[in-house]
Amino acid sequence: MNPETTTPKEMGTLEKIVSIFVSPTETFKSLDRKPDWIVPFVIVLILTLGMQYLTLDIQINDRLAMMEAQGGMSDEQLQAASAQMRGPMRYIGLITTPFAIPVVWVVLAGLLLLAANLTLGAEAEVKFRKVFSMVAWSSLVSSLAIILLTALMLMKGTSLGVTTDLTPLMPAQPLGEAKTLTHRLLSKLDIFTIWQLILWTLGLSVFYRVAPPKAAIPVLSLWIIWIVVSVVAGGFLGKFGM
Repeated sequence: MNPETTTPKEMGTLEKIVSIFVSPTETFKSLDRKPDWIVPFVIVLILTLGMQYLTLDIQINDRLAMMEAQGGMSDEQLQAASAQMRGPMRYIGLITTPFAIPVVWVVLAGLLLLAANLTLGAEAEVKFRKVFSMVAWSSLVSSLAIILLTALMLMKGTSLGVTTDLTPLMPAQPLGEAKTLTHRLLSKLDIFTIWQLILWTLGLSVFYRVAPPKAAIPVLSLWIIWIVVSVVAGGFLGKFGM
């Protein structure tokens, strides 16, 4: 048999970018053979830095408005906070983002690999780099969210109320008021987050050679744990105006 007829043709970069949105399983099959992550990193980094730069003043103004609404700060303290935020510190996010993105991906990939090995079986011997590349390419979904949120913030002139989760279904809360339990729960039901969870499920299904419903077990388990921890922590920190 001619080996050329049995060896799958490797997908090009553009093919993988398109496929992660329209046929993600094909992208993950390609990553199963040859993991990579540089291209999605560059795309997500550029879009994230662009969003941060374009909305810097908007986010600073919103942060100051929240601090004022929460009370507990004198006019002098608010002015000092404003001067600090508008100084060189305003660019700290632009400096840390190139390092923060891969660190977050490493943590996510490590947790997914651990959870998948525990629930799907370690005999598949899935390497960390495969799961890391899955997380990286799945993050391209967030690029759509970045573009959408940036456009909405620039049009509205504020980041308050600009979101892709389900909190708009709730009545708007007064600025500076602690979020209710329902509000904190709905904030975890983000359209693009759920999309990424689906992609992770499909990716693990390919890597571990299991059906998607079974591959969903580690993904959903981690998501539920994250929701519980973040909602409880949010309620605790909310008591201190954070």
